[in-house]
Amino acid sequence: MKNIIQLSGICVILSLILTGCNAKVSTQITKTYPAIDSTQNIHVLRWEESLPENTEVIGMVEVGDNGLTGNSKCTYEAVIEKAKEEARKAGGNAIKITKHKIPDVISSCHRITADILRIENADSYLFGIMPKQTADSNYATLNIFREDATFGVIFDLYIGKSLLCRVPHNFKKTILIKANGPTTLWAETEKKEELEVDLRPGHVYYLRCGVSTGIAIGRPSLSITENNALRADFETFNAKESETQDTIILQKEGTAIRYKATPQTSADNSILAEDTIAGERLSTYEENKDKRFILSLEGGYSRRTAEISEETPLPLKEHMRNIKNGYNIGGDLSVFFSKSIGAGLKFSMFKASDECEYLHRQRVQDDYTIPVIGPMLTMRFPFANKKHCWLMNLSLGYMGYENNGELDEQKYHIKGRTLFAALDYGYDYWFATNWGVGFKFSIITGTLSRYTLDDEIQKQEIKLDKDHKEGLGRINLSVGIRFGK
Repeated sequence: MKNIIQLSGICVILSLILTGCNAKVSTQITKTYPAIDSTQNIHVLRWEESLPENTEVIGMVEVGDNGLTGNSKCTYEAVIEKAKEEARKAGGNAIKITKHKIPDVISSCHRITADILRIENADSYLFGIMPKQTADSNYATLNIFREDATFGVIFDLYIGKSLLCRVPHNFKKTILIKANGPTTLWAETEKKEELEVDLRPGHVYYLRCGVSTGIAIGRPSLSITENNALRADFETFNAKESETQDTIILQKEGTAIRYKATPQTSADNSILAEDTIAGERLSTYEENKDKRFILSLEGGYSRRTAEISEETPLPLKEHMRNIKNGYNIGGDLSVFFSKSIGAGLKFSMFKASDECEYLHRQRVQDDYTIPVIGPMLTMRFPFANKKHCWLMNLSLGYMGYENNGELDEQKYHIKGRTLFAALDYGYDYWFATNWGVGFKFSIITGTLSRYTLDDEIQKQEIKLDKDHKEGLGRINLSVGIRFGK
């Protein structure tokens, strides 16, 4: 009996997993016809297209996110296919999209609502479904757009070996392409996504780009179609970033040449671009790829953030204010396992010293050394052709504390240790392939609760109560040099 109950539970869990991975589908059928064959085409009409004569609305279908839907199950193409399946079951031969929600902060899925239609002689109507032809028979027209709400995740789109364009959020661009055969469109963040394409001259293609959920920063999503199902999406999309049209000619070795205008052609349609318009070779992936490891060496100004204790004697407060200011030296080593996410090791050392005289010419001197070292999680956000980069680092680890001091000719040595946490914000500029310079603002926190005091007479362990713990936090402003490969 126990085994039967366990088996039933496993079956229920498996059922939830299998159904949860699919998109949520809801239908309302007002009139049913015999189901149609799965091989028959289902026309897709946009909301701005008027219904032809002899059209009957026989139901409605909604396809969306059930909360567990995998991203591959709710792309625009996937939800359209789901709606088509429901139309076939009801005997419809067309659907008209009445509502379309793109991926956003609420859901990473496309969500559509569509009317299920039954049209007499549907195949005799084009309704903009047939591929749109371009006037220039020498080039394929590739319309690229991205409308998802995954802010901050920017990726490069490649064709063959060459960088076609950079794809930020809210972006569109049209490119004329002359290819010498099938090629590959691809992009890479934490995973590589590829599309094998045959861009035929005289044809128009629509490439929808996006970012689907991944482990850390997301994965690129690419979907291309030659029919006009995406034409209205592209033409009505008011992108914040829209680049001018380019003309790209692919070379046999997989590289490409960009022209800022349409190359002229001769009477026999042979391309004369190389002779008529100056072009530029597009950078390749090898030339443009992200650096896998970066070594940083830096230094600058530091200031400790802890307040001066009210118990400090008044003549010593000026000394304590001076000793809060110092300098830092250090460096980071980062290894990136994706375009934007990496891990590494952080080291930074604070140095400060000051001496003064007080009360009957008594002399006081302090010389502080506060190093930190520990593992680091790093994130980078390149822009402007990757010559510029914003950085953010999070680190946690060991913080040391050492003070070699003297009070009225009595020397003492204080040593302790604790944990630290740090947050870095930085900017790097790469002036050469492997070399750059950078600026960094850092916040480092830590609290000392015990230390060892050696005054050359005795050595003792001192534990501080909660009202007398010493704050070792500081801010760093540093500049340095970068080496990346």
